[in-house]
Amino acid sequence: MSDPSNLLLYQILRSPEAVADVVKVEGGTVVPVSHASYLGIPVGDAIANLRQQGILHPSNGSERQFEIERDQLPPVVSVLDSVGRALRDAGYEVQIPASIKGKSGVEHYFDILARREGRQFVFDVEAPPPPTRPGRLQVLGHYAKVSDMPDANLRPSLVVVPPLADDGRRLSEAYGVDVIEADLAQKIGERVRSFVSTPVAVGHVSTGCAQLDALLGGGFIDGRIYLVVGDVGCGKTTLSLQFLIAAAHRGERGLLVTTNSTPAEEVALAESLGFDLRAQVRKGMITVLSLTNAFDTLIQSHATPEAQRRSSNRVLEELFTRVQLDNPKRIVIDTVSPFVPVRRYEEVRDFLRGLSRMNRLTLLTEEFGLDGGDTAIEEYFVTGVIVLHRRVHPSGAVERTLRVEKHRGAVHDIESHPFRIEPGPGLVIQ
Repeated sequence: MSDPSNLLLYQILRSPEAVADVVKVEGGTVVPVSHASYLGIPVGDAIANLRQQGILHPSNGSERQFEIERDQLPPVVSVLDSVGRALRDAGYEVQIPASIKGKSGVEHYFDILARREGRQFVFDVEAPPPPTRPGRLQVLGHYAKVSDMPDANLRPSLVVVPPLADDGRRLSEAYGVDVIEADLAQKIGERVRSFVSTPVAVGHVSTGCAQLDALLGGGFIDGRIYLVVGDVGCGKTTLSLQFLIAAAHRGERGLLVTTNSTPAEEVALAESLGFDLRAQVRKGMITVLSLTNAFDTLIQSHATPEAQRRSSNRVLEELFTRVQLDNPKRIVIDTVSPFVPVRRYEEVRDFLRGLSRMNRLTLLTEEFGLDGGDTAIEEYFVTGVIVLHRRVHPSGAVERTLRVEKHRGAVHDIESHPFRIEPGPGLVIQ
């Protein structure tokens, strides 16, 4: 996010009525309102910052009224103006700046929120004076906020003038952050208008279930990490196998990592569902890597949480080595919880950041209850979350439902849908 003082300056210049409770603009002078605050900081601090930059100076010697030095305006003001006009020209409802409360309860500020016909973007603008080139810190700051957003349809985007440094560009690709770049502020509006007017052009991969593809807005996004979370026996493993088998039939090699079952058990389950897992393993299209014994031994050793974490990291490194050797395009980890035995925010974050280094479309499964309810810490860091529920009625009838809780970067269905599991197709969503 841009410096709050620069955002305040932008609003003073473009829409002073929007900040009338913070500053009064009278006859070309700026008069701060006593004890007011803007974007969480006292307005006096924002004014002092603008004075330090040489943008405001006292009017007629007064310390309560200020005039704007228009030839000293920071680059971000021009960029905000250009982006705002481009978005409005493209038919978007624009809010500059925007405040959104995250799932954690924290209030996050963004430079721009743009909405139109179901498409939503949150932009942060990075326009430092030359020769500074924005990099990974800007991407990390933007992604940290977006990962906490309650609305999965918000598409994270950075407007960068001048372009990102190489480390920032690599990080933006890994985290799924769109970047609109230009060498000069005058060029950025046209690029933003083209970006928001073009249909989302990302590579989608079928889940193996046509109905789920439709709910996700086209399927999984290639190279991202997804979480399937749900009750015991709700169909998490079935969906995972369905995904890998469908990929194998398309000629895409897969890796199935099991942490609570043996390869024989996975093959038996697949055969009961009518999936040709055994044949795909023999062809070399799917590799089954069982880590069950390794994790069972670790648990039975009564190791300290710190020792468990170190051992899990070693197992993860072994997994990276296997991926390097086999080069699968699709990965399933069923289930992911043994990799993060210490259920802390930082531990889960670091694990998933490490997993993202593989740059493979990866499906993780996890059961409800590990984090004390129907949620999982992993949800904050993955691109998409699919929630499965299984309910047994007093009559003995089993009811299963599926809901796409999150799919960052794509417009998706948010309703719960009943489904059944059938031999042959697998999950059939009604």
